[in-house]
Amino acid sequence: MQILQDIATEYREAWRFRYVIKSFVSTKLKQRYRRSFLGYFWTILAPFMHYAIIGFVMSHISRSSMPNYFVYMFSGSVFFSVIAGVINGSPMYLLANEHFIKKIYLPKIIFVLNTVTLEFVNFGLTALSLVLLGIVTKLIHFSMAFFYLPIPILFGMLLLTGLGCIIAIAAVYFRDLIHILPAIMQAAFFLTPILYSIDMIPVEYHKFIYINPIYYLIECFRMPIVHAEVPPLSYTLALVGISIFTFMLGMVLLKKYDNKIVFRL
Repeated sequence: MQILQDIATEYREAWRFRYVIKSFVSTKLKQRYRRSFLGYFWTILAPFMHYAIIGFVMSHISRSSMPNYFVYMFSGSVFFSVIAGVINGSPMYLLANEHFIKKIYLPKIIFVLNTVTLEFVNFGLTALSLVLLGIVTKLIHFSMAFFYLPIPILFGMLLLTGLGCIIAIAAVYFRDLIHILPAIMQAAFFLTPILYSIDMIPVEYHKFIYINPIYYLIECFRMPIVHAEVPPLSYTLALVGISIFTFMLGMVLLKKYDNKIVFRL
């Protein structure tokens, strides 16, 4: 199929310019911790303090009897922060790089992959640190289900790359997305079972949770950590299907508007 050939060509070009992604990620990480006394430890301390306060307040307000509530809340929140980081920044992927796009040749997928890679590198550092901390404090118990975790991470990258392409292109034509998306993601945080369990919601409203693609991404990542079990096959299939569809749609739109974007910018 022509579209598969176009996608393969786009990623071959992205691989040829992989040093751009490496340089971008390296520079951003160095800028983030430059002249910081604690440096990398802020990757652990910042989300830990933030979500510890939220977890303490929510556990008392909801009077949740859920065992291991903090691990449940932390694992969902940390992964959602990656989703929000990619989506909130996606309107600027092309707009902020207008000067590059008009002057030199770079495959446009590079501008999406820059932020997706950066967010997942940050996520990897944070998640690994918190999991190790959880194992040391015996809040998290290592199990064979941990070997399932690369699946939601890899398909999460695929899903967010597709979404990043779609939103970046849409923002070129509709720049109000820069202001609309943060509000949408704030609402999505509370509409997704992150601070609460789906069992706390009346059954008649579960259908609204099941049509939320973020739910499957969060649950597939959280179940191995919290419950030490592999998610149901239906959850994995839903995640895989949604991710591949979104990725393909994003790539099709990116190729379709490849030349039109330059003139619109």
